[in-house]
Amino acid sequence: MKKLTKIILICAGMLTGFISCKDDSLVVIPEWETGVNTYATLQAGTPTGWTAGDVTKTMNLNWKWISIDQLNTVTKVEFFVLFNESYTDIDANPALARHGGSTGKLWKTVEGAGLKANRENISFTVTQDDVYQLYKANKYNYCGTSVDVFANTLKPQRTPAAPFLKGDALTVKWTIYLADGRKIDSWSPSVCNEFPGSNCQYAWGVSGTTPLPGKC
Repeated sequence: MKKLTKIILICAGMLTGFISCKDDSLVVIPEWETGVNTYATLQAGTPTGWTAGDVTKTMNLNWKWISIDQLNTVTKVEFFVLFNESYTDIDANPALARHGGSTGKLWKTVEGAGLKANRENISFTVTQDDVYQLYKANKYNYCGTSVDVFANTLKPQRTPAAPFLKGDALTVKWTIYLADGRKIDSWSPSVCNEFPGSNCQYAWGVSGTTPLPGKC
């Protein structure tokens, strides 16, 4: 019993020595980087979406960057446009053609004198022809064969003169570059969807006459 007690005391002493010799310099304290969020809004008097067959409809937006702590500056912003199309696939199921993938296609770059200061709006307009020019060379495999998106027999109403139909979805996203050399192309869901006066994209749809079924 005395031998067991001695072993316990030795172990306790070793543990105490280990704790007392711990190097506090090894404790890692996170160093938080300054953040920048962004906000896009619809300009007053602008329709909330496009109308099929009416190419005069545009999307007029205001966009600004926001540095709450004023410790960083945006030096460049790249705007990307996404174009998604609903259709019925070869198995008669509803499907979505993401013609620009998840990132879209680069539409506009603003830098230098074109950029405004913290919290100041940049105004810009997205036209239907802008998006058509970005995607006019796209092909898509709807029914087993790749065809031109804007010459698709499933939806004969879609033409260069009337490029967008009811059910189409458009989105503007952006990537910002900061003065400290960082590139930011994504934010947390809370900043994008919950934080007041902040978002990460602006989306709208196309209304109008329902297109033909467009089945394979």
